[in-house]
Amino acid sequence: MQVTEEQLKVFPKEDRAWVRETLAKQRNPKAIALKQEIHDWAYEKYGKVGFSWSQILNSVNVAIKLKLGLKEIRKLTDEQVPEAREAFEKYKEYFDV
Repeated sequence: MQVTEEQLKVFPKEDRAWVRETLAKQRNPKAIALKQEIHDWAYEKYGKVGFSWSQILNSVNVAIKLKLGLKEIRKLTDEQVPEAREAFEKYKEYFDV
């Protein structure tokens, strides 16, 4: 997956190389798109109000991992995206304030 500098600017400078490398190795475009959507939602909703948006991001990822029985969110496949999206939408419904 191609990662732009604009997408990376939300990460600390010391993490950007690692994030770029990790995303470049991803082979599931639908899963990548969902993860980016979740990231963008958490950052836009909570990153600018002094709340820890990364904790929100982590909690959404935990909900998805529990629902799908994954040990790591990066193991999400394109086939699992519909169920993962359902978990994300329910999370937003219950916890989006």
